[in-house]
Amino acid sequence: MKATAKLTFFVAVIATTTTVSSWAQIADRFVDGEPPPVQPAPTKPPKEPPPLFIVNDNIVGYYYLPTATNPGAGQTPKNVVVFNHFDVWTYGTNFVNVEYLKATNGRAPPFGTPAAPCDQNGPLDPPGSDRCPGYTEIYGFLRNTLGWNQLSGTKAFSSGPLTNIEFAFGVDANTDNTTLGSAKRSIQAGLQFDFETPYKGFFNVAAYGYKEWQHDGFASTFPADS
Repeated sequence: MKATAKLTFFVAVIATTTTVSSWAQIADRFVDGEPPPVQPAPTKPPKEPPPLFIVNDNIVGYYYLPTATNPGAGQTPKNVVVFNHFDVWTYGTNFVNVEYLKATNGRAPPFGTPAAPCDQNGPLDPPGSDRCPGYTEIYGFLRNTLGWNQLSGTKAFSSGPLTNIEFAFGVDANTDNTTLGSAKRSIQAGLQFDFETPYKGFFNVAAYGYKEWQHDGFASTFPADS
């Protein structure tokens, strides 16, 4: 009887173990057969608009002109401070240049270019006298283009070597502290044709209309004899 009991218990344990293993295998089959969880589709980042300015270049510099001259005067060395801006934007280009010029030779004409009134050769300022500082001038100009291809959003104005047609316009202005009192004011406008050249070069041809206004202080200071 004892031997039979031991045998029965051993068989029961094996049967129980087998049953547990079977259920584990069945569970594994269900797990393996399940589809993988659905992953959400990756969202694309919003497309950034193109930059308004493709090129934006600014320069502040200085240079010296040792042998500069002015009409009616001898050599007038000048210190020059310059500001230069150039940009390429969505529809064209912009270029600005402003110069501050200071003469170092203040001797009366014809030996230099002093500030007024020493440039009038009056009794106090005979030729070569040195009573006033050298004159000062500020000169600036602006140049702009607007491309027809950019304005139309097409390549309709490109054909063969011609790459674009552009509206081109600009203004000039200056002032100085001489008796002349230069006060140039000018405008210009026209069309520019852009051509491609070998080795990724370019060649521009433009036709402008031009109008200028100027001031002549000598005309009022030294009126012509009637």
